[in-house]
Amino acid sequence: MKRVSVWVAGLLAVAAVVGGCVWYFHDDGRVTYDRRDVAVGSYGPVPGDTAALSLRSAILSSGDRDAAATVVSESSSRVVVAMSYEQFNCNGCARTAVGFLASATVHLRAPLGGRVVVDRLTGRPVRYAANP
Repeated sequence: MKRVSVWVAGLLAVAAVVGGCVWYFHDDGRVTYDRRDVAVGSYGPVPGDTAALSLRSAILSSGDRDAAATVVSESSSRVVVAMSYEQFNCNGCARTAVGFLASATVHLRAPLGGRVVVDRLTGRPVRYAANP
C-alpha cells in the first residue's frame, strides 16, 4: 500500500509541475495596440497644397503600423510637429521587426514660408527633403 501512495504522490507532484508550467507560460493570445512617438526624420512639400507638409520617419516595428502626424503649435517663426505610429502587439505571437519609411501629412494654418519645422520629440529642427 505504501508503494501505491508513493506513486500517487509522485504523479500528483508531476501533475502540479506540468500544470504550473502551463499556467505560467500560458498566453491568452490577446491582441493590443499602443501608440508610440517617433522622431520626424524629414519633411517635404505636398503637391498642390502649399499649407501642407509631408512628414517622414524611419520606423522599426513588428506587426501592423499606422503612422499619424499632428501640428503641435505654430508661430510666426516655427512649426512644431509630432509623429507617431500604432504598434500591433500579440501576446505570444512570433514577432519579426521590420524597418520601413512612414509618411503622414499635416495641414498648417498658413503656408510654411520661412518658418522652421521642429520635431516635438527631439526639439531639433527637421531637415527639408523635396523627395523621400
